[in-house]
Amino acid sequence: MTKAYYSDQMRYIPVITTEHQRIHEGDMYMLNKAYTTLGTTDKYFYVKPGTYNMHLSVLTGEIETGDLRLELYEAPTIVSNSAPATLINLNRVSTKTTDAIIYETVAASSNGTFLMSIGVFAAGGAGPGVLVSKAAYEIILNKANTYLLRTNIQNAVGDFVLNAIFYEPR
Repeated sequence: MTKAYYSDQMRYIPVITTEHQRIHEGDMYMLNKAYTTLGTTDKYFYVKPGTYNMHLSVLTGEIETGDLRLELYEAPTIVSNSAPATLINLNRVSTKTTDAIIYETVAASSNGTFLMSIGVFAAGGAGPGVLVSKAAYEIILNKANTYLLRTNIQNAVGDFVLNAIFYEPR
């Protein structure tokens, strides 16, 4: 979806995407995690939307070699969690903050209800593997629920980077 604005000085209507507008409004945030050694243990992220429903619009993963799946579950049973991860406002001049919380180290006795899985594959199992899931795959996370994002390691090796970008309609 795009928004159009008229400018007398420009005499045309510049159009930007909704996501781009969310950045300008200071309502878009990012979780960015980089691991220099992925290891063989799955990574779990416990997601708690705040005051607003969380619109997860971009989910990216990059691995050095091999394959993995990013999986999203609803209503997990969490046994323990670490301190919250840092969530970055993508408008660096905005003073807005989110009250959504994403914990980066958790233990779950149940993953919850499976919602989706996205594969990150390195070509032939070698070379960098990259996944980019953008707004066409946006999923709206209900503020009344909690979620679990899991890196299901298949045979992935080496470095791993995860970006989860979301906005909050206010």
